[in-house]
Amino acid sequence: MRNADLAALAKICVLSFDEMKIKETFCYDQSVDTTLSPAAYVQVAMLRGLFGNWKQPIFYDFNCKMTKDLLFTIIKSVEENGYPIQAIVSDLGGTNRALHKELGVTLENPSIANPVHPDRKIFVFADVPHLIKLLRNHFIDQGFELQGNTITKDLVQKLLCLTSEELSITHKISSGDLNLRGAERQKVKLATKLFSHTVSMALSRAGILGFLEDEPWMQGSEFFKLVNDWFDVLNIQILTDMTQTMRKLRVRGKTALLAFQKGIIQTNNALIQLFDQLQQNCGTKYILTHRLNQDVLENFFSIIRSKGGLHDHPDQLEFKYRLRLHIMGHNEGAVSTATNTDVDDTPDLDPIFTGKVLHSLTQPVPINEDIQEKELSDFEYDGLENLAGGPGKTRI
Repeated sequence: MRNADLAALAKICVLSFDEMKIKETFCYDQSVDTTLSPAAYVQVAMLRGLFGNWKQPIFYDFNCKMTKDLLFTIIKSVEENGYPIQAIVSDLGGTNRALHKELGVTLENPSIANPVHPDRKIFVFADVPHLIKLLRNHFIDQGFELQGNTITKDLVQKLLCLTSEELSITHKISSGDLNLRGAERQKVKLATKLFSHTVSMALSRAGILGFLEDEPWMQGSEFFKLVNDWFDVLNIQILTDMTQTMRKLRVRGKTALLAFQKGIIQTNNALIQLFDQLQQNCGTKYILTHRLNQDVLENFFSIIRSKGGLHDHPDQLEFKYRLRLHIMGHNEGAVSTATNTDVDDTPDLDPIFTGKVLHSLTQPVPINEDIQEKELSDFEYDGLENLAGGPGKTRI
């Protein structure tokens, strides 16, 4: 997709960033004749159209934390290339929570002033798929205290025991969904299956029939329905109700709001305020809220990993060349269906745009100064020549 084909509204975009673990090893980059020191992860930033159907990676660096200075540098470069950023999306890792604090982002004021256009705010979102996974994990691990009622996974377990496998009103879930381990806890689909309209109605039906008399089935049913509706984002009232519920909700054994609760409240307020700004400035009548999460970035990571076949843990140099193939159009998509997100078929922008932004943000390649040249003795050089299989042209 060429930049010239995009209308002004289609250029309005969302910036997301996240880290991907890579193989931590020394690499020799022949293009710059440099040995790269080991890196544990790569930080990647990506743009996605909020109204236009496009995406594009625009920054990467190794062992690089997202700081206020770096974030503002990226925003300035993107804005100067004619793409207005209206929102930022990230998960709630410790580094990102520290960044939010440094930016002055609060639950009630989830925005920052645009460093290029101070009169226009940029709204800061927590990644909703991460939030619903954290919500599910705390539910099955500890349970919740809500308005004097204790809601735990025991309520759902009793519901499952009431239904047969052949004629089940809870066909979306099983006992395994309440006892997840390892990578299973990272799958968004399993969380949305639990907090679904189907499970909500099943709890209500079993409660009305008198099968859950000793359990807070009504409160559990209402809570599951609210989470389901919030994830679908039906209307402003759902956002308001979810915010109020999160303020009252307490994880069992905790007295204060946890990060996922603050993230939900922050995201709800950011969405309402973002819509108000877009409505005022652009006459916007709706927002495609699924474009305000990190799924596009998670899919990008899956594509980069899949380019190595069974070798899905690239080092620095391999990441660089796989990214180059992706940007230049050799993008066959993720080959695995076992990802944490839905398959993404959003087209990429013209690679020239990425080249412009990357060039403005590129840092000098760090040279490993610990590796020093060593003068070999004649005897050692003979050994090196024997190891190399023939006379060398230059000495080390």
